[in-house]
Amino acid sequence: MTFDEAENAMPLTTAPQSPDLARLIETCREIQARPPRQTWADIPFADGVYRFYLGRDQIKELERLCGHQDNQGAVVPIGIGALFARVSKGRAFLSPSVPDWANIHEAAALASEITERDCIETVRLALVGGNHAVVNGETVAVSPVRVKQLMETYVVYQPLEDAWLYAFAALGARIVGVEAAPAAVAEEAA
Repeated sequence: MTFDEAENAMPLTTAPQSPDLARLIETCREIQARPPRQTWADIPFADGVYRFYLGRDQIKELERLCGHQDNQGAVVPIGIGALFARVSKGRAFLSPSVPDWANIHEAAALASEITERDCIETVRLALVGGNHAVVNGETVAVSPVRVKQLMETYVVYQPLEDAWLYAFAALGARIVGVEAAPAAVAEEAA
């Protein structure tokens, strides 16, 4: 039996649904109807506008680097959702899934559980994953060597709050998404 045959053989449910399931289905309809989203952010940074993108390889590395060691010394990775929660804590969210990107206050930092590694490694890996910038009007590739230079000049020796903001933006773009122009969605699919 093919997938299409199996799908056609399954009757659609018209039975009453629980309120929780009904809300979930409604949320899925909203996802289906919304404009496409991209999972990267082009952010003013350093000497231009840099693409911050966490691809699958970068996420795997980030989960490992920001995890912890158990009692036997084995690395226990942190899930990307848990890392986003940790980086988000202390920052405000408006309605569900709508981050308030501008909410940066000293008091917010006091509620956070971020580590320096969370912020710095997220920024580093997002720059590697983005591999793209516009500097002085020119589109340039961003090599790992250039990322190291950028990190040392604009992140590592600067206030941690700066790195926290960039990390929050990169993780937010990957997890929540950023509304995309049609050309940007085609670029991501390529």
